[in-house]
Amino acid sequence: MDAANPEVFAFGAYRLDTGERHLLRGSEEIPLEPKVFDTLLVLVRHAGRLVGKDALMSAVWPDTHVEEGNLTRNVSMLRRALGTDAQANIETVPKYGYRFVGDVTRLTVTVEPALLYPEPPVTTTGLPTPEALLVQPPGLATPRQPWSTLALLLLVVGGSVTFVGLTRGMPDDPSARSGRPDASIADAPSSTAEPLELYLKGRHYLNTLSDESIARAASYFRRALEVNPDYAPAHAGLAEYYATIAAVGTTARMSPAEAYPLAKASALKALSLDEAIPGAYTALALVAMDYEWDHDGADRAFRRAIALAPQHVNAHHWYSHFLVTQGRFEESLEESRRALSLDPLDIPMNYHLGFHYYYARQYLDAERQLRQTLMLDSSSGDANSLLGIGLAQQGRHQEGIAAMQRGMALGGLDVRGAIVAALARAGRRAESDALLAEVLEEGRHRYVSPYELARAHAGRGEIDKAFGRLEQACDDRAADVRHLGVDPGFDGLRADPRFVRILERVGLAAVPGAVARK
Repeated sequence: MDAANPEVFAFGAYRLDTGERHLLRGSEEIPLEPKVFDTLLVLVRHAGRLVGKDALMSAVWPDTHVEEGNLTRNVSMLRRALGTDAQANIETVPKYGYRFVGDVTRLTVTVEPALLYPEPPVTTTGLPTPEALLVQPPGLATPRQPWSTLALLLLVVGGSVTFVGLTRGMPDDPSARSGRPDASIADAPSSTAEPLELYLKGRHYLNTLSDESIARAASYFRRALEVNPDYAPAHAGLAEYYATIAAVGTTARMSPAEAYPLAKASALKALSLDEAIPGAYTALALVAMDYEWDHDGADRAFRRAIALAPQHVNAHHWYSHFLVTQGRFEESLEESRRALSLDPLDIPMNYHLGFHYYYARQYLDAERQLRQTLMLDSSSGDANSLLGIGLAQQGRHQEGIAAMQRGMALGGLDVRGAIVAALARAGRRAESDALLAEVLEEGRHRYVSPYELARAHAGRGEIDKAFGRLEQACDDRAADVRHLGVDPGFDGLRADPRFVRILERVGLAAVPGAVARK
């Protein structure tokens, strides 16, 4: 981020401000050399994740070759500067890199031109509702005060919401908040501050897109609603949670029939409390795309979310998925790049771009993007898994199997359906049989996606079983059915009349290239 798009991070007693390029402990500034500051910034932005030494040096010295000793020196200086604060600890992972250990809260603001905006919706306490602040730039200008846009920053420090001050800019992600110049957050009642803090934490975990973190997000949203049952942003957060958990690979925490109605109910509840919450429209779009097969409705809801919050990363991310399902690859690429531009080092958005290239059958571009993602974070399970799927699709089965297995070992998406297919195509039939039996046995106790079982059977050459599972996937409204028109894993079935009938059933027969792709 440059000075025009500053970010503020809070951890322990510290605040890291990229706009002013300073580290504060309370009101005291901790002096750091420029490259030492940059090293801390990269680690903090990827808090809790291993950052490889090569990736870290490339980020800090992008145009210069340096020896590893320079990085070691920077980390040593940071440890001295941060002291013994448990929330600001840099962990060394021998031979690999470093990990920042501590709870980090990020707020992003964007400097905007001097424009006049109407006041955002506010609660009875005088505080704006968090999601409402994504609808428009904060309205601090009046006819007698033609200021540039200002944002009121909140930081979660030491377990409480703390007023930081007024700074120029517009919220750049859902965790940024604003208010009127005379509104004191410090004086806000705890009934307002506590659900806001819980919502911000839930939003942070939801945006990671990992299965474990998404579950943590739900707990924070629910806790916010225990404090205030009518807190609209938390209802919207839960809606996005439910709309996400049914679409996470071979197995899922909830079946589509359970998850999507809950997503829709939560989204509608949020909109009944505040009709301008972008996350609620994003969730409704996911329900329309994945469960109701209402493609026009999904398009409208995504565009509504983006119109309300042009910098809402989740909306751009999922809209890109929708555009892929429709075979609108150029538009999808634009949305993918827009989401990534909001945070170039965001790991989910980096591997999402690889996802786009894979479904567009630009396999070499997908491989390049995913390997670049792994340079940023070699421990990304999802990036490893998606890389493996693409390698296997190119016929590089052994490499692909190894990458997918590595991804699952790192906690990535459950891609056992794709592994079963790749093992069979690699001639490792016994292993394919054993893994398929394992997944089917697991299906006796939890939801297993029939779409991913269809992928497994297709890869094993069991065509009738594949079609049987696809029909079951349609009956279940399995989320991945949305990709059927473009999924390379089913290219061998496209000339079969049964495939055309299934496409017609889900409204995807008109997708370019959906039928008889060889």
